[in-house]
Amino acid sequence: MADDEFRLPGSSYDELIKIIMGYGHFDTDVTPADVGGIAGVHETQVSRNNAFLVAVGVVEGGRRKVISALGRNLALALQHNVLEDVSKYWHHLVAANSFFQKVLAAVRIRRGMDASTLQAHVAYSAGQKKSPAVVAGAAAVVQIMVVAGLLREEDGKYVAMDEGSASTPTPIEEAGVPDQATLTTTTVTRTATPVLPLPSTASAAALAIQLQLRVDCKVDELDAIAVKLRNLIRTLSEPSEPNPTPAEAQRRTTEEPGATSAAEESATRHPGE
Repeated sequence: MADDEFRLPGSSYDELIKIIMGYGHFDTDVTPADVGGIAGVHETQVSRNNAFLVAVGVVEGGRRKVISALGRNLALALQHNVLEDVSKYWHHLVAANSFFQKVLAAVRIRRGMDASTLQAHVAYSAGQKKSPAVVAGAAAVVQIMVVAGLLREEDGKYVAMDEGSASTPTPIEEAGVPDQATLTTTTVTRTATPVLPLPSTASAAALAIQLQLRVDCKVDELDAIAVKLRNLIRTLSEPSEPNPTPAEAQRRTTEEPGATSAAEESATRHPGE
């Protein structure tokens, strides 16, 4: 159903935001000529957009208009190209507007519209005849809804954002980047693990030995078997001496009691020679 009370922008989105930034330069009410001189557009273009700017709350007044507090915030964000704030202030301006709500509801019911269909629906809903200015204004409305987070492009269509995410704009700094004051300090405690010395070769070999014994005996032989097993375990548990080197073997031989050298043995066998 057409809405005869709503006026679309009279130019493209790019020209519209120039006019908003032009209004943002003044603290008092001004004429379209004053704004046009600052924005670099003709005063007739300013006049064509004034009805829309009043409808969404960017400016207010009669023939001479002054920018609103929210409109000034939007103008400042546009001047400094702070995209997050631009989105936030557009959302505050249009999300509760009845015309924008009707357009959003139509997109949601149809599960999305392509650009030409949506622009035609915007122009028809506003009750305005088709003209180049109306087509540009309808396209500007669609772009405003995208910037404000009400619509998004998906697979060549404009679809409505989820109601939860579209109803309340959240600045970037409040949506996942915590304030420095809210950060908590996490202490990581690490337990030091003592490093044990590696066993010697002989010990490592002993540790690797696994014995599996199977004993078949009669009942009256258990006591004797137990004694033998204890002796075996005791023998295996005692550290064995490593094999001596050739030099050590020679030294031990010469140090054993009763051991004689080859020369002494020869002298004994052949006395007097």
